[in-house]
Amino acid sequence: MLRSSFFFFLANLSGGGNVNDDLFKNPTNHSQLSPMKKPLFLIALAVGVVCFGGNVAGATINLVTNGDFETGTFSGWNLSGYTDSKWLHIDSFVDSSKPQLGYFVLTLEPPTSTPAFLSQTINTVSGQQYTVSFDSLVSGGSPNLLKVTIGSQIIYDSVNGAIHDWSHSSFNFTANASTQILTIEAANDPSQIRFDNIAVIAVPEPSTYALFGLGALALVVAYRRKVA
Repeated sequence: MLRSSFFFFLANLSGGGNVNDDLFKNPTNHSQLSPMKKPLFLIALAVGVVCFGGNVAGATINLVTNGDFETGTFSGWNLSGYTDSKWLHIDSFVDSSKPQLGYFVLTLEPPTSTPAFLSQTINTVSGQQYTVSFDSLVSGGSPNLLKVTIGSQIIYDSVNGAIHDWSHSSFNFTANASTQILTIEAANDPSQIRFDNIAVIAVPEPSTYALFGLGALALVVAYRRKVA
């Protein structure tokens, strides 16, 4: 809601109630703005960058290293448990109907008696809320298991889960330390579990949005006084 209001405000600064795509993609191109509105637009854009943590254009910062496995390697990850490359590997994957998966995915096939573990340390801020998300696929039926933890918190825990095609999962958690260990535990006796797009992203605090609201209101008042 606030993000939409912010873009609406920027659009009105451009004149005519619209800002073309080029202006959002390249904020340094201000040719469509009048000289009087340019300074106000730039101030508004700066407020948005600060208040949305740099996400004015929808960008996010993933704290996970190589969470999409597009390096084609396990770079950034620590492996333990059943790590035989025959049962734990990164596969080339191309599916035009699922472009979000890129070109590589993680494949886990170890038995449930000796699951595989992948982990890495994530830098966090204690008390800050984060979102953990990932894409997964389960084939072959039971027995299987899939567990995702961050620090001591269990984010996702499935035993003998149903077969399913690629699906997206997302969960929130609150960090309780300056670093958290993200761990994936998986096994599938009859077939495999596949993983991709593992992400940990900070959730903006309500106070950040409140700050944006006050800043935007001040800009509106200043603008109206100037043109009155």
